[in-house]
Amino acid sequence: MNNQDLEKVRLLTEYLITLGFQKNTAKILAYLHYNPDRTAMDIEFDMEMRQPEVSVALQYCLKKNWIKDRKEKRESKGRPMKIHRLNRSIKEIVEEYIIELPENDQIKNTEIFEKIKELS
Repeated sequence: MNNQDLEKVRLLTEYLITLGFQKNTAKILAYLHYNPDRTAMDIEFDMEMRQPEVSVALQYCLKKNWIKDRKEKRESKGRPMKIHRLNRSIKEIVEEYIIELPENDQIKNTEIFEKIKELS
């Protein structure tokens, strides 16, 4: 991942964390927004996260239906790889997240949401 993409991911991650997303969840959502169709190993390497952190955050995102995965056979023998991508746009994910917040927090986070829309 080049430095420009890394900076975009970092900025979006900061905005998501400010909204209240868990740090690792925010990292994965931002990464997949700019880099669709990636494996857990890609996420670990590029985002400098440990395997358990990636696994837990991916499971949470799958449960919320924010991401989807597909299995892809490897050229060699072994288990198929899971390829992850966002199931909907980052804007839709953030809108859903904000709606679940208490009303006071919704108003407070409107400015950050506008910044996220600009990045999308």
